[in-house]
Amino acid sequence: MTEQEPRKICVILNEFPVSEEPGFSDQIELLEKMGNFLHIIVLKNTDHSSISRINAEIKSLAFSPVRLFQGLGTLALMLIITPVNSVKALCLMLKILICSRHPLTVLKNCLQAVLAVNEDIIPLEITHIHSEAFTETARVAVFASVFSGLKVSFTVLPINLYCRKCRETAVLLARGNFIFTLSAYDRKHLGEDIFKNKLRKPVIVSLPPGVNLNNFTFNKKMNIPHEPFKLITIGSLKRKKGIHTVLQALKLLKDRGMSFTYRIIGEGEEKDNLEALVKTLGLDGSVVFCGNLSRQKTINELRVSDLFVIAPEITTDGDRDSIPMAILESMALGVPVVATRITGMPEVIEDEETGILVPPSEPEQLAAACQSLLQEPENRQLIIVKARLFVEGSCDLLIQTRRLSDFLQKSGII
Repeated sequence: MTEQEPRKICVILNEFPVSEEPGFSDQIELLEKMGNFLHIIVLKNTDHSSISRINAEIKSLAFSPVRLFQGLGTLALMLIITPVNSVKALCLMLKILICSRHPLTVLKNCLQAVLAVNEDIIPLEITHIHSEAFTETARVAVFASVFSGLKVSFTVLPINLYCRKCRETAVLLARGNFIFTLSAYDRKHLGEDIFKNKLRKPVIVSLPPGVNLNNFTFNKKMNIPHEPFKLITIGSLKRKKGIHTVLQALKLLKDRGMSFTYRIIGEGEEKDNLEALVKTLGLDGSVVFCGNLSRQKTINELRVSDLFVIAPEITTDGDRDSIPMAILESMALGVPVVATRITGMPEVIEDEETGILVPPSEPEQLAAACQSLLQEPENRQLIIVKARLFVEGSCDLLIQTRRLSDFLQKSGII
């Protein structure tokens, strides 16, 4: 490979498109337009036929009996061709097997890594491996890194950090060279908690989510809302989202004589509990559970809403959000936001400037904030304009992708 040729990155994902990061495909497209070569490997068989605007080949490593025998044969070949790296990888696999609850999955991931190295990384002259921080993708990436001798980096989402599996994942992340997080809060958590007692710590970089502003045209008219007000929440129906607190706040608004419709887009394990709470609070005619909608339908629902409201909290098992993408998309469209003052939320919402922040699990304060943004037009319009300007200056996907590309170049990754 000559010096003039672009460095090549292999991106390992659980699936593609990435459901947890709806803007990921846009970022891939922009990175390619900046002259970067990307090759995508997915662990599941997923339909990516709708993603036609990117050039990267998308290769599936979904496992089957045939792939099992191919993997074993390739592993034997690797032991002959690169014995030192192969022994290191197998020793790592044994170390992980000892503490894993799913030993067969660990073996499968090791064989998937062998296949990726033999079929993709070596033939394509890949120079760097990047992966999501989900346990299986992280395993495959780390194993592939050891087999090939290449550096590896990770993108860490809140779901990777604040769950019961994060300790196992931490062992894998510690072998990375770089880690990208969505917020400074997540970066601090990684450095001070997850890697607290680790002798070797990766370089951790926070890069807030980027919004493709081409898909989120700002509503310059900023119409004053009228009853019945249109409120919306977008996100998985999990306890950490605090939708139960939102419903309690809406009960207070209803008791004050305000009329509204509240649409909830998403699915999750809390749905039955939330539906029961709606009935208990007497909000049956005002709350609509929309389920999961397509990306475009979700944007359309958000565009016609008067207020985006969400009340994230830290649950008893430590689960939490960081910066929900829907918050930034609402700000981009001109839909004001009410959220809670936890985790990474204050990094994108300046209270009373680009939105309103309240303490978690405080329905009274949440209700007052919603009422303020719905019934005080001057304050509402100032917040809407400042929020859009913030997104344009700090969370534009094009700007964020350039920052990422610049960092990758300075770090020698591309």
